[in-house]
Amino acid sequence: MMAVAEKLALEGNCVLTPIYPTSENIERTEEQLIKLKESHFKKIELSDVIFVVNVNNYIGNSTK
Repeated sequence: MMAVAEKLALEGNCVLTPIYPTSENIERTEEQLIKLKESHFKKIELSDVIFVVNVNNYIGNSTK
């Protein structure tokens, strides 16, 4: 997804990407999870278009 985001940015697009964990096995509080979810939905609200990267022909239920 980051490679696609870079390509789109190099074409002149403003790309808002999801937040990815920076460490393995990190535990998040319920408050932190809520903040991440709110941030994700705000990015969707700000967007003119959503570009879904379909890896291995799988799109999760929340994306559908």
